[in-house]
Amino acid sequence: MTAGMDGGGGRATPAPPAGATLEADALALERRFQHVTAALTAAATPEEVMRVAVARAPAAFGAAAAVLGLLEPTADRLAVHAVDGAGAAALAGGPGTPVEEPHPLMDAVRIGEAVLLASPEAVAARYAGVDGMEPSPQALAAVPLIAGGRPFGAVLLAFAEPHAFSEHESHVLRRLAERTADAMARGGLLLAEQAARRRSDALREIAAALNAKSDARGVAHTLLGRIVPAVGASVATVALLEDERFRPIATAVAGAAVRQRWTNHEITLARKATAGGAAVSAPADGDEAATLVVTPLLADGRPLGVVAVTIPGRGPVARDVVDLLTTVGRMAGSALERAITHERDHHVADELQRSLLGRRTSPWPHLAAGAGYRPGTAGMRVGGDWHDIVPLPSGRLLLTVGDVVGSGLGAAAAMGQLRSALSALAQVVERPGQLLDHLSAFAESVEEARFATVCVATLDPGTGELRHASAGHPPPLVVHADGTSGYLWDGRSEPLASQEAGHPRREGLAVLAGGSSVLLYTDGLIERREEPIDVGLERLRDTVGLLIRDGTTDLAERALDTLLHERVRHDDAVVLTATVGPVPVRVLHYELPKDASALAAMREVVTTWLDELAIDGDVVQDLVLVLNEASANAIEHGEGGDEVPIHIRLAFDPDAGEFDGAVTGAGRWREQRPSDRGRGLPIIRNLTDSVVLERRHGTTLSFRRSLASPARPRLRTP
Repeated sequence: MTAGMDGGGGRATPAPPAGATLEADALALERRFQHVTAALTAAATPEEVMRVAVARAPAAFGAAAAVLGLLEPTADRLAVHAVDGAGAAALAGGPGTPVEEPHPLMDAVRIGEAVLLASPEAVAARYAGVDGMEPSPQALAAVPLIAGGRPFGAVLLAFAEPHAFSEHESHVLRRLAERTADAMARGGLLLAEQAARRRSDALREIAAALNAKSDARGVAHTLLGRIVPAVGASVATVALLEDERFRPIATAVAGAAVRQRWTNHEITLARKATAGGAAVSAPADGDEAATLVVTPLLADGRPLGVVAVTIPGRGPVARDVVDLLTTVGRMAGSALERAITHERDHHVADELQRSLLGRRTSPWPHLAAGAGYRPGTAGMRVGGDWHDIVPLPSGRLLLTVGDVVGSGLGAAAAMGQLRSALSALAQVVERPGQLLDHLSAFAESVEEARFATVCVATLDPGTGELRHASAGHPPPLVVHADGTSGYLWDGRSEPLASQEAGHPRREGLAVLAGGSSVLLYTDGLIERREEPIDVGLERLRDTVGLLIRDGTTDLAERALDTLLHERVRHDDAVVLTATVGPVPVRVLHYELPKDASALAAMREVVTTWLDELAIDGDVVQDLVLVLNEASANAIEHGEGGDEVPIHIRLAFDPDAGEFDGAVTGAGRWREQRPSDRGRGLPIIRNLTDSVVLERRHGTTLSFRRSLASPARPRLRTP
């Protein structure tokens, strides 16, 4: 240092002693080091720490460049993670440099001590490759990063000029490495804590999603949908272990579900995984380098299958990824076991239910009938819905659907009893209202059958006549051949075993034209928890009308598929349909007020109808007289007030050339009375081939008259 002159005697100022200069340099280095330390402390993540170290260290020590490298998980290679300054990139070397290769970073890691080279000669003597770089480093300092007593990386400083490392500077370099290692460990802990929190949240979400599924495929697809993005997988597959063979049930590629056949390699790893935990293949080479991780799906320690995940990349899969897949495998295994058990029990319940349902097809080729059933998907208990199609002695077909309150074996047993009782009763009692009266009395003795709902209908395929009665049940739907439709709201009463005794159940009557269909169903087909019942009824009518117009043949199954498609069902659903073919028999129904003055209008309607059929005039007169006499009897002896009408039915079968008629009233008729009155029944018998009086729930007079019958004298004309 050149001394200046002082202002007094002109004598030179003495230079500071060498010790003072060294002390000043040390203090300056310490201050610069503290700035670096503060910056390292402020860095939050290991990546930030490494960037700060290589950016601040050169200025602190007068270096031109800095490089920071870390051992790869295999511990046999070192990868550069941060560089700064002129020539730093060249100094870093190639990617994944083996630890055995001569290089300052590798030496510092391998020996666990600082490597300090103060001159270009020393650099060239030890590292020939480094000496030839441009710009060529004139001095080097490499210090290891140590955690837990083991080196895991190193920091390398390159100097543009020869640099003599003092003992203090060497000490500060080691402290720099210590502070960097500590800051990286702290940042790593923070990242680990954040990753652990994310992993915990992810596991909770996965567990909730898996628990929401009740079928094995649903569990598998949910699992894949969560883990593919979570671990960055390119392909993932769930396979069940069945009879020592793996059956893939779900595969996902980048989130899209696909089918995939397993290779022998995957099967080998799967067997290894089910025998002893997660199995990881060696990373594959090539353009599509990837690692296959197979973890078992365990339930109470028992392997149910595996999940195989392909993770792209040449490097090994991180341990925390394998741990995550293992944990998820245990969770999914428990969910799968629950789902498989649920499906098995649901299958048993479904088979039991179907065995109790009853006949589902028509016994006659000239009348198409069918029934369908869908169990609820929200539970696995057997339900109380049923259907039945029963041929009757009269040639009519009994159609029934019903729904017992509740579910389980008790409901199933009650359902079976009601169905069997109804089928047996219908062999002797065909009128739907009377059938429900008897069935309700039976239900009084079966606890689980109380308040069951039932819809009963009898269909005459020859006439299209449909008599129906509903005990607390949704109304039948009639759909015509052109798709127009309407509900049958008459003939309704309370559920079984809930109506006051002594009040006969009502029934309704409809006449179906050829090609028309009637649809009976249970409330599971139309009810939704979030909407009024009217919305469900309208949806059913629109759907069935559309199916009819489209020419659907299997109407029951198609209606179930369309209305219940991909919907969680909280109740079973039953549909029964019957479609009449061409109707050969012509039928007239007439409601006659209980008033003698209404007889003339009735006679006119009957006469017009018979004339349209081109019936001989004498036969027309005979039939009109028969109906007039029977109706007059019903008016005179009717009960129940004027609001209870008299029902007249007259049917003509052109193939048989025969009329079949009936007059039903609420009272009890007498065979004969004194005086000139009371000749109605003899007149009727004289003009018909057969007469039957049935006195049950009022009186019904039924008769038959053939066109081939000889002319009879008329005792009286109307």
